[in-house]
Amino acid sequence: MKTLEPKYHPHVFDQITNGSLLDNKWLGIRNGGYARMRTINLHGKRSLLMNYWTSTAGGSVTIRLDSREGEVLLQADLRKGDGIQIYDLKPFEGVHDLYFTFSNAGIDPGAAVCAVEWLAFNDALPMSNKSNGEAMRREYLRLLNAKATQTPIMVENGPEQRRTTQVFIRGNWMVRGDTVKAGVPASLNPFSEDAPRNRLGFANWLLAPENPLTARAMVNRLWEQVFGIGIVESLEDFGTQGAAPSHPELLDWLALRFRVDHQWHMKPLIRDMVLSSTYRQASAITAELQARDPQNRLLARGPRVRLSFEQVRDQALAVAGLLSTRMHGPSVMPYQPSGIWSSVYSSERWKESDGEDKYRRSVYTYQKRTSPYPSMMMFDGSSREVCTSRRIRTNTPLQALVTLNDSSFLVVARHLSPKMIAHSADVGEQIDEGYERIMFRKMTASKRAVLEKLYQEALSYYQSHESEAEKLMAQKKTRPETAAMTVVASALLNLDETITKN
Repeated sequence: MKTLEPKYHPHVFDQITNGSLLDNKWLGIRNGGYARMRTINLHGKRSLLMNYWTSTAGGSVTIRLDSREGEVLLQADLRKGDGIQIYDLKPFEGVHDLYFTFSNAGIDPGAAVCAVEWLAFNDALPMSNKSNGEAMRREYLRLLNAKATQTPIMVENGPEQRRTTQVFIRGNWMVRGDTVKAGVPASLNPFSEDAPRNRLGFANWLLAPENPLTARAMVNRLWEQVFGIGIVESLEDFGTQGAAPSHPELLDWLALRFRVDHQWHMKPLIRDMVLSSTYRQASAITAELQARDPQNRLLARGPRVRLSFEQVRDQALAVAGLLSTRMHGPSVMPYQPSGIWSSVYSSERWKESDGEDKYRRSVYTYQKRTSPYPSMMMFDGSSREVCTSRRIRTNTPLQALVTLNDSSFLVVARHLSPKMIAHSADVGEQIDEGYERIMFRKMTASKRAVLEKLYQEALSYYQSHESEAEKLMAQKKTRPETAAMTVVASALLNLDETITKN
């Protein structure tokens, strides 16, 4: 982590002469061209890591201080190929502008000597004074260039890489006012004089006992997950522009209990909420309550909210016995209609995962911002382009089409119907079994009658359209009874009470 960060990317270069930013990603300089990197603090910097690629015979790079004719900081050869290289720097102190000149007289005048992806200035390498330093250096280079899975970790830039921040007058970024520094709202607890003005200091300030905001905001988010709406409805805004809390004393008490009694542990706090008599009320509503409190802000009844897409899909997989309990690992690609991805200038394709990976929890579903998972978007999921503190729950006809026709839910219905049929020889009891698997309660006679009628209609159709039964079940020689029960299973998964938290 400390070796590869902080990096300088090509967009920090200016005065690019006889070169350009290639595809806005790489610095490409032709023979004899140069580029400047401004105000680099060289104090203690004794090595340079440079990640670049070249399709030519290599070349050379020269780095000079403060001008194209200044003292030489580095003069080195560029090897052919790609990857990270280490270069030793001459010892200089202070802040300097660096001029990078690239040379290779043997290449086409219009071609770049190389394409630089990033640079990192580091202290002297630990192996510099070792007797086996050269062998250690080679091993170090091998590890740096290993084709391994990497986990990005955010690292704070050094002081020399921090930009100056100024107030935009009336919001106009062209008209700049006073320079401002990192701070916290004066209305809250003061920032400790002993704490560093960085992320660590800010984290300590957030969790300080004197800070009234953090515990309240966290409690409010958990309350929204359990009850469907927060004590403060605007989860994303606890300020003066946000909604007022419906029960301020309750919010205070829960926040204090969360911080002091539960020591910031979320599970016992959730346990407090779900075991409360408020949560355990029935969600049934009367005409009087509907008129007086349609959003249940007075908490006179239990919560009744639409489930998110992830919950709807995971619940369906669970009742069919398909949901994978495996945790962690890379993202997976479950069922998705063909033709969704159309990546220009890219060979990326949606490749359906194998085995249990296609049945993993929805949180592991691969997300591409330019082409989000379609059924998730139908349920107003986030496209991940911006941070979303709160999802607005909706109920649209498109959502019903997803739960009825999406391949993920159709596969669930195919797996659920044999379990229903195996339970009993009686069709009514088979339907009861499917309903109990989903709802954990007995079905009423009126509901069973409707679903039995659906079964008989589907059975009659598939008995005279055997090819349609095979298409529904995606297998040859499908029994009409199995196809008809699959239709019933699909209807059960699409019931309002199935995809609503009651």
